[in-house]
Amino acid sequence: MIHIQGGPFRVVYADPPWRWGDGRPKPRSLDIDRHYPTMPLEDICSIKIPVEKNAVLFLWATAPKLEEAFFVVKAWGFKYKAMIVWDKGVDGRSTYGNYCAVNHELLLVCTRGSCTPDCKVLFDSVQSCARSRHSEKPAFFRMMIDKLYPHGKRIELFVRGSLPEGWQGFGNEFVSAKEAA
Repeated sequence: MIHIQGGPFRVVYADPPWRWGDGRPKPRSLDIDRHYPTMPLEDICSIKIPVEKNAVLFLWATAPKLEEAFFVVKAWGFKYKAMIVWDKGVDGRSTYGNYCAVNHELLLVCTRGSCTPDCKVLFDSVQSCARSRHSEKPAFFRMMIDKLYPHGKRIELFVRGSLPEGWQGFGNEFVSAKEAA
């Protein structure tokens, strides 16, 4: 079981390393584990995050993992409120899928207690941003979170790289400011 340190947090931003597939061998192009270690749903759900009484969770889920994402929301003590769709098909690259070419990801917005945004700016529910390396999310979304919730401690779980000032991070690819210097 993973216990996150440094809280309590008001803002949690997470991109879990969802485990894919049914155990059958996959072509290399579809093997997520070659990019980073994945985790079973039970392990993701068991993560202990110290959060404030009134907190917000921004949780990334792909279309095939949407049902599992709701288990995580509940296990972490949050309630679903809304979602933002990242249209990542703007670069023209195709994506794999079993039923359609999935060119979007979902950012679930969930709260614990009463945690409406500090800033009353309304962002569009569909955001088109080009993608970069596998699973890396555009900086736009963190900027959006900072705009909506400028107050309180914030953490990004399963960070790929470094974070701007004011954010704490957790993940096997997280590079702290001290390490980056």
